[in-house]
Amino acid sequence: MKRLFIPLFLIAIVALSGCKKVEPEVVEDSPFVKRLKQINGVSNVKSYKFDDIKYTDKDYEEWNTKMRQTYSEFIEFDYAQPVQHGVQNGKWLYQRVRIMYRDTLANTVFDTQGYNLSPKMQIVYNSLAVELKANILTCEHRYFLQSTVEGDNNWTYFNAKEAAGDHHDLVAALKPLFKKKWVATGLSKSGITTGLYAYYYPNEMNCYVPFCAPFLQGRYEESMGKFLTQQVGTKEQRDTTLTSQKFALQKDTLDKMAKICFDKEKAKGTPVSMDVAKQRVTCKIVEFFFKKWSSESTDRWLYDVPYPSKGYEEYLTADSLYK
Repeated sequence: MKRLFIPLFLIAIVALSGCKKVEPEVVEDSPFVKRLKQINGVSNVKSYKFDDIKYTDKDYEEWNTKMRQTYSEFIEFDYAQPVQHGVQNGKWLYQRVRIMYRDTLANTVFDTQGYNLSPKMQIVYNSLAVELKANILTCEHRYFLQSTVEGDNNWTYFNAKEAAGDHHDLVAALKPLFKKKWVATGLSKSGITTGLYAYYYPNEMNCYVPFCAPFLQGRYEESMGKFLTQQVGTKEQRDTTLTSQKFALQKDTLDKMAKICFDKEKAKGTPVSMDVAKQRVTCKIVEFFFKKWSSESTDRWLYDVPYPSKGYEEYLTADSLYK
């Protein structure tokens, strides 16, 4: 047994040595990071080698390239926020913050997240920041993942005013480092947080740019249905989209797509049931068109939509439907 164990152990060592590194490399503090560490409330600062950080979708390698050409450092740290702004009761939460750093003399785009940051270090592609050649600042919304309030199971201070206060305090702390112009922006729920930030602190940014911020007035928002069925695009374009969705949701087509989703998850080692696979694909079919209508030019995507006279191969092969 001992004779067998030693060769197997050596084989394991060789195999592991060839494994690809998962975590990006932590690099030595730059002059900027040294200044950042001196700010009151900043802790647990880590700077990563930017070339090791990847965009989440492998299909967007050109974005990875562009981001690596634009930014030199990827920095993460915790920032101490009062649980209740304006009340000195000694209770704090530690908000996770990330900076994609270009230069202190560059403009800064503040991406006001409405949810958590990814647990993994990854590039957040922000077209506005790339166009402006600006630093990107983003922070986790309070009560999400690491940015939690311990002991508050009722989410007492999970509200728009306190979240905007988080943004205000963080920006006030970092403005001495980034002295040029500031833009706040966000998409969807993050667009809502941008709008609320502008509401509570209207003069803090040089510009506020909320994208697709769905400020709903109730659980069922009639304006969304009206927008999708009567307003967006032309009638012909809306009919094309609806026809495509109806066909994709037919039993035979949906079953084929669910089987593809099922096989993909099984191959990744994260198996799901066929029922779950079908639910995921159904949601993606509906969500896909809503997202496209909301955030992209009609002429850019409509003619890629499959419909009866064109065929449905796109539905059956598009990776975006199975993620």
